[in-house]
Amino acid sequence: MAALLTAIAATAQPGTQDHVRFAWGAGFQGSVDMSGHDMSSIGIDAYFGMSTPGIQILGAGIGISEPVSNSFHSMPIYLIARSSFSVKPQLCFADLRCGISVNDVEANTTQTGEYVSIGAGINLASSSKFISHLILAYTFIGRRDFTANEIDYHLPDLQMVTIRLGITF
Repeated sequence: MAALLTAIAATAQPGTQDHVRFAWGAGFQGSVDMSGHDMSSIGIDAYFGMSTPGIQILGAGIGISEPVSNSFHSMPIYLIARSSFSVKPQLCFADLRCGISVNDVEANTTQTGEYVSIGAGINLASSSKFISHLILAYTFIGRRDFTANEIDYHLPDLQMVTIRLGITF
């Protein structure tokens, strides 16, 4: 994350500080569980932060991800950085999300694990007020084994391919 923030800061041009503005966005997503644990899901997320030339969003977000075949949802809480690494409008960009995921797991237990999503996206439509986008990402959700009611539960980490459709204002 630090390397991405350094690269983003290096693209800033003198005098662009006056273009810093508040930004927020939302999106829908679908994830396919590539680790084979029946956790393919759909979800929504919302985020807010700042935007400058070269940085679409730098801030924080929260989401909810509901598996399509069971009720063990995840709620990622993350820092988000999205940039095209250029102060001029570009078609493609990188999207990085790092944080924690609050996971609802077996036996009415909740646990916290790592959350990382690394993606590449394209801008679909934009104006001076919004940018819509499509992102293809790798998503990692960390989970831990635990014992409840004298039963040992083995919960492997989740590794997913995620596609997101969203808009940033």
